Parts: sequence; structure tokens; C-alpha cells
Amino acid sequence: MEKEAGALSQKIHVLSNEKFILQQETEWGRLPINEMAGVLNWPEILNDVDRSNGFSDLVRILGLFSNAASVADNPSACWDALATKNYDQLLTFGYSNFKRTIGNNYFNFLVQKSDPQIRAAEVLLAPEVVENCRLAAGSIPEVHGFPCPDQFSYNYFVLLLWEYAKKIDTRRHLETLKEPEEGNPILIPHEGRNISQDLANSLIEYYAISESVPFERIDTVLEIGGGYGRDAYVILSLNPNVRVVMVDITPALYIAQRYLSSVFKERRVFRAREFARYEDVGEELEAASIVFLMPHQLALMPEKYFDLSMNISSFGEMGKEQIDWYFWQLGRVTKRHFYMKQWRTSNNIFDGVQLEESDYPCPANWRKLYSRPCSVQSEFFEALYKVSKS
Repeated sequence: MEKEAGALSQKIHVLSNEKFILQQETEWGRLPINEMAGVLNWPEILNDVDRSNGFSDLVRILGLFSNAASVADNPSACWDALATKNYDQLLTFGYSNFKRTIGNNYFNFLVQKSDPQIRAAEVLLAPEVVENCRLAAGSIPEVHGFPCPDQFSYNYFVLLLWEYAKKIDTRRHLETLKEPEEGNPILIPHEGRNISQDLANSLIEYYAISESVPFERIDTVLEIGGGYGRDAYVILSLNPNVRVVMVDITPALYIAQRYLSSVFKERRVFRAREFARYEDVGEELEAASIVFLMPHQLALMPEKYFDLSMNISSFGEMGKEQIDWYFWQLGRVTKRHFYMKQWRTSNNIFDGVQLEESDYPCPANWRKLYSRPCSVQSEFFEALYKVSKS
């Protein structure tokens, strides 16, 4: 019976893809796609992923937000400023370079010599490892067009960060994880492979969560404001059976959807779209491995739906009303654990909001398992909560 159900599910998936292709043929002058590719010299539309993720999809997702009425969907003044920069970079340099542009507005720091992260990473490593990183950084030739003005310090920091990630990598995940080339990442050569800051940070965060959260018992993860999906990439790579639900605004939602659906071509994706009730999409959503939602749709999700919810460094970009809304929803939909990593003191001058850890309105039935300064980003704290039965 289970085998028959799986076969039926696969047939439905194929029919869904064929329906999409038929819709595109209708929209594009009733010509078959292979003819369109030849007439317009546009081979990309022959690829399901490329065809689904192009400029028309960005316009479609923007349209979804045009009628947003929820406080969650309406950007804060800070988000407006950041989005302007992100859209400019997306239009100027393209999606194909987003890890060198927009990615640096998320959690890829363009560190320079005085950055406290460098000293924090040095303290965590043995002196000989630090010296090896320094020598290795000095031997890397400068690259024209490198997005960071201090190439040596950037390379040196990434090498230190990578060595720290290796130090805590007791399960040797770095032996199998690789920074995807999608988005043209800033890669540093090290020990016969290319390494990146984003992958190292994501693995460090993964270990911070997994020390108290057994991922083998996790079915569904919610990430609010996950940027382009760097943490989702690690979680999905290491836990193929886990479903990840990304909730965000544009352009991050578009970039994450395009990125993760391109990197995980074999995974079923529930693409961002409007719906009024969970019951209308529940079966399709639960059959997907990666799900993309607009913020107001979090209110449509069933109670205690997510085994793990998380947010990394985006609450500080919100207004007070949005923060309160998200934590109310998190208290409703989170079943087991919540992890966050935020600035120890966050000062959102655009919305006049200053936050310390004690200002976050965590539900009363969340028991704090730990709260501590982050090992490398010492100006950040990380906290993990366990949801108690209320």
C-alpha cells in the first residue's frame, strides 16, 4: 500500500510539472518550449529550474506582496532601506553574483584588520594553527574585483573560522559539505579545497542547535528571515528527511527560493503563492521538502506544527509591532525548540527600536536551555529554548 501511495504521489508530481509547462506554453504565444528556445536563442527555458526561477518569478513574488495587509508583510523602515540596497545589487550585479553582493548584507562579514571576530577566532585555536592560517592567507594572491578591500584580513579570518569549525566538527560533516557554486561565492583555497565563511558559520550554528536538539527526531524546521538559505542548505544536506519552511519578505524570499530549488533540484518545492486556508494547500505542502511562505501565512499554519523554529540576526531589523507578532506566532506554532542568534545590543535607528536579549517577548512556557555570547561573533548572543507543555 505504501509503495502504491509513493507511485501515485510521483505521478501527481509529474502531472503538476506538465501543467506548469502547459501554462507557460500558453503564456508564451502557444509555442512549445523547445521551439521558443530556438526562436529566441534562449536555452535556459528548457531547464525546469531555470524556467521557474527567472525574472518573471521575481515579478510574480513582488505581486504577492503588493496587496499585503498584515503587519508581518509590511516592511519596517529598516527593511525598506535594506531592501532598496538589495534590489539595487540584484538588478546591477544579477542573481548569479548574489553571494558577492547581497550575501554580504546577511551574515558574510567583509572583515578588516580591526574586526573583533579575528581576535575571537585566534583565541579559540592553538598558536600553531593561528600561525598556519596567517601564512596561508599571506600566500593567497590578490584577486581583481574582490568585494572586500582588505583581502588579507578577509582570507585570514575565513581560514581561522574554518579551522574553528573543523575543531568542533566531531561528526566530520565538513568532509562532505561543500559550498555550492550557485551565486558565485567568495571562496578561499585551503588544503586542496575551496572554503567559505558562510558554510563555516552555518556549521557552527548547526552544532550549537544540535548539542541539545537531535535532528534525527526533527520532521519540520521553520526559519524566519533566513536570507538566501545558507543554514537551510546545511540542514537539508545533513538531514534529507527534514522539511524546511522559509518565511521571509522580498527579495530574500525570491533569492532563497531560486537558490535552494537550484541546489536541491531533486527535492519537491512548495513555491511562494497566495492561499487563504492551510486546508487548501496542506497536502501539497506536506509532500514538499522545501516550503516558501510569506510572513502573514505563518498565521495560517496549524498549532505546534514545527519541531524547531529559528531566527538568525533579523529581529533587529524589525519594528516592535512586528517582533511581538512573530513571537506570538512562534509561541503558537513551535512544538519543541526555538533557537535564535542576535546582536547583544541591537540598535535599529530607522524604526527607533533598541533591543537587548531581555527585550525579546519569549512565551512563558519556553524554558531556556542556554544563553551565551557567540564563540566568534562575540557581539552576538545565541539562545536555545525548549517548549514546555502549557
